[in-house]
Amino acid sequence: LMQLSWAVTNLTEAITLQREALAMNRKIFGIGNTAVEGSARNLASSLVRQGKPGDAEAVLRELLAEAEQHASTNGIQYVYQCLLGDFLLKQHRYAEAEPLLRSACLGLPHHASGFSNMTDVGKARQSLLQLYRATGQQAEALVLVREMAKSGTPQDLNEAAWTLATSPYPELRDGSNAVVFAEKAVAETSRTNANFLDTLAAAY
Repeated sequence: LMQLSWAVTNLTEAITLQREALAMNRKIFGIGNTAVEGSARNLASSLVRQGKPGDAEAVLRELLAEAEQHASTNGIQYVYQCLLGDFLLKQHRYAEAEPLLRSACLGLPHHASGFSNMTDVGKARQSLLQLYRATGQQAEALVLVREMAKSGTPQDLNEAAWTLATSPYPELRDGSNAVVFAEKAVAETSRTNANFLDTLAAAY
């Protein structure tokens, strides 16, 4: 009980500090800075751990609203759409998450040299693919898998391979391409990523 109390106390203190950090970064840098996004991500994660997903959602929605108000050529609004969409996905609120993730997937590639980068594009695609798998949208998942395979990033290749290797839907199963994509992901990371090796094993 003492350990639990200590953990709760420290998490509460951490959240207080994270709120201060977020407010400070917003004041100094404005919404269109990666420091603000990082602070928001950390705060939301801590709030969920504390059992307050509603508070986490409120933070993310406030930032998204501000980002959309100040939408510019650097694509900040799409980064926050991805952040909120991923949060809702983890809460199994698929209907709310899907339009946000779809929009992020469409918008981010056009702004990969601004606030966002190709890592953000990959995160959005991976989250949307998880949503398609969870909701049984096979056709949409297959289209997205092909896009991810073309991107050539290890993360995208791994997600594509895992889907093709393990999907319960016959329309999505493709062992041959699963092996090809998984081998590329493993090679790109010099066989140092255990998750990618697991995917390759599943593909075989």
